[in-house]
Amino acid sequence: MSNNASSSSKKPASRTNDPYFWQAIALSSLFAVTLPVILGMVVSASNEQAEVAPLSVVENTEPAAVETGGFAQARLLKDGMQVYQNACVVCHGPQGDGIRNLGKPLHNSAFVQSQSDDELFQLITQGRPTTDPANTTGVLMPPRGAVGLEDQQVRQVIAYLRSMQDPSQPTASVEEWQPKPGEEGGGRIAIELPDHPGHDLFIASCAACHGEGAQG
Repeated sequence: MSNNASSSSKKPASRTNDPYFWQAIALSSLFAVTLPVILGMVVSASNEQAEVAPLSVVENTEPAAVETGGFAQARLLKDGMQVYQNACVVCHGPQGDGIRNLGKPLHNSAFVQSQSDDELFQLITQGRPTTDPANTTGVLMPPRGAVGLEDQQVRQVIAYLRSMQDPSQPTASVEEWQPKPGEEGGGRIAIELPDHPGHDLFIASCAACHGEGAQG
């Protein structure tokens, strides 16, 4: 009998006597219950993010596209203004108001407004000699602005000419640019523009052949 008592005392203690047993059981149960809920929340959040992302991209790119278009137009007009200053201002004036007896007004021009871009392109690239019936000034318009404008530059200056037009305003008068007979029987009156920015260049480079007043 003493042997049985001794054997019983050597048996391992029951798990129910373990102070952490029930805590482990409780934590395991809690984890088993909450895991599906947590997984469901993660999946739901992922789906919502996937749906919102394309909308966010659209909202961010649309203003950028508009800004890019506006920037491109501004750049086109800036380049066109530079071309105008280099090739057209001598005859047509800094603001496109024309130079008397030389280049007609281009600001609020009835002619410019009546022409398509392709027609203006053809005029600028080919010029208008004095023998052209459409030349009503008797003054040569040199092709490509007399400086060899490239096609792209011609398109740029056309865009700038368009920006000079305001259809709500009266068109500029061209009466002062109509041909006038010379003092000695026909022809054009000699051009005398000593204050014009191109006058000194003309005297230095052209007057020897064409006369100081461009009378030929």
